[in-house]
Amino acid sequence: MPGWAWAATRASSPRARWTTSLSGSTGSGRTTCQPCKAAPTGGHTAPAVQTLSDHAGALNRLLGTRRRVAHGYATAQNTPIDHLGTRHDSFDELIDALTAAAAPSTSAMSA
Repeated sequence: MPGWAWAATRASSPRARWTTSLSGSTGSGRTTCQPCKAAPTGGHTAPAVQTLSDHAGALNRLLGTRRRVAHGYATAQNTPIDHLGTRHDSFDELIDALTAAAAPSTSAMSA
C-alpha cells in the first residue's frame, strides 16, 4: 500500500483532459532525477516525497498552470507537501475530486 499518491488533470481543449505523471521522477536510468537515498535518520519515504515534490514543482514551472484543471494528493503523513496541490484525507477523496474536476461541463460540451 503506498503512503501517498499525487495526480494532476490538465485540459488541452474544452473536451480533452490529460493527466500529469510523476512516475519518471525517481526511476533509474530514464530520468533526470536520481534514485532516492535513505534519510540520515533512516527510511526512504521522506526523501522520496521530497524528490517527487521537487519534480512536481519543476513540472509546474515547465507546463505552467493555465491548463491545469485540478491537482492534489492523499497521504497518511500529517505534514504538508509543497507543489502537489490540495491535500485529501483518502485516495477515494482524491479520485473523486479529480474526476469531478475532469468531467467536462455541460457548457463545454456544447461549445
